[in-house]
Amino acid sequence: MSKESSLISSLPDRPVTRSVVEAIDDADGIRRAISPTWQSPIQGDGEHTEDLIIITDDHVRYLSRERGEGWVIKRDETYADDEEFEHVMDDVHDYACDYSEERIEKKVREDYGE
Repeated sequence: MSKESSLISSLPDRPVTRSVVEAIDDADGIRRAISPTWQSPIQGDGEHTEDLIIITDDHVRYLSRERGEGWVIKRDETYADDEEFEHVMDDVHDYACDYSEERIEKKVREDYGE
């Protein structure tokens, strides 16, 4: 099992905080870990996310926490060089933002009605 696969399987089945994302960002084999969207709780702890973009030396992966499934890889793109990385990162980031926003809007509709 790769370090990244191990990292993904070790994610808790709950939203993660900035400190967790920062710890992932510092993990071996990870170039960068970011969240395309942050949510603020109504009460309780600070901001959290259910969406991560994890960048390694040759992959950009978008993970989303799905109810009942845990963290799922929604997009997995490879790149060969810095120029290709820019295009891949833009594509994955745009996809992640759109997917996350749709999911958040759906949750709000479910929780509060339309």
